[in-house]
Amino acid sequence: MTFELFSRRVEKRTNRLARWKATASTDADFARIERLEAKLAKSQARLDAITGKTLAAPVFAEGQDSFTFSVEVLEFFPRVSVTIVDNPADDTFTAGETLKFSAYAHMDPEVCKPQRGYTSNSNLFTEEVAEQTVSFGDSLWNVWPEYDLLYLQLRNSNGDVLAGQTFETTEIFS
Repeated sequence: MTFELFSRRVEKRTNRLARWKATASTDADFARIERLEAKLAKSQARLDAITGKTLAAPVFAEGQDSFTFSVEVLEFFPRVSVTIVDNPADDTFTAGETLKFSAYAHMDPEVCKPQRGYTSNSNLFTEEVAEQTVSFGDSLWNVWPEYDLLYLQLRNSNGDVLAGQTFETTEIFS
C-alpha cells in the first residue's frame, strides 16, 4: 500500500475520532472509540514503516507530563518499561490514574503483503508519585520477533493518546 493511502487513513480516522469523542456518552460509544484508536495506531505504524520514520521518544515542552518507553528482553521474555513524569501544572495525566497500554507488532508493508500483525491491549496502573517507572510483560509477547516493527502507545482514561513510539524488533531481539 502507498504512503498516500495510509496518510488519508490516518487523517480520516483522526478526524472521525475527534467527532466521536466530542459526542460519546454510552459504553458502546467508548468501545467504538477504543476500536478506532487501535485502528488508528495500526495505520500510523504502517505509515511510519512506509516512510522509514520511527517515532522517537516524545519531546515535551517544559512543564508537561512526559512518557518514555524502553523495551528489553530478559530470559527470552520481552519487558516494556515506561518512565512517567507527572507535572502538576499539566492535567493531561494525573499520577495514580490507570492508563491504557497498546502494543502492535507488524510486518514491514514493503516486505510482506498481505499485511499481518499482533495486537495486545492492557491496563497500566500507576502510583500517586510524580515520577515513576512501570515495568510489565506478557508471555504472549514472545511472538514479537516474528514481526519487523513494534508500535507502543499509552492512552489516558478519556482515550487521548499520551505517547507512542515505534521500535524495530531486530534492535530489541538481537
